[in-house]
Amino acid sequence: MRSYVSQARKYEPFIDPDLTPHIMEAYVKMRQLESDTPETAHTYTTARTLLGILRLSQSLARLCFRDIVHKEDVDEAIRLMAASKSSLLENARSTPTANAGDPISMVYQLVRDISLETRQIQIPTS
Repeated sequence: MRSYVSQARKYEPFIDPDLTPHIMEAYVKMRQLESDTPETAHTYTTARTLLGILRLSQSLARLCFRDIVHKEDVDEAIRLMAASKSSLLENARSTPTANAGDPISMVYQLVRDISLETRQIQIPTS
């Protein structure tokens, strides 16, 4: 295993300029999907996410001992990022609040959930 890692570290894969439109399109889709889906309000797709996708795709190419990142590497990096974000969503659904111990947090979470479901900023009190 050490030998494999040592060999993989010798590679410095670069992203082919022909992949730029594919990466850009995937990033735009991720941002669009996030803005269209209210339940992903606790995750953000930012430039840091894009950087993560680029680094993951380079790491995948490095694992295959390649100097060039392929489209498959980028697609796998995007899939890994989506899986990571979906696991955050699953955790948020399974535990109603991170700190369920105090009543104020529980009320806040309930109000927040109702607001997300109804797409209203203010919730009628009567």
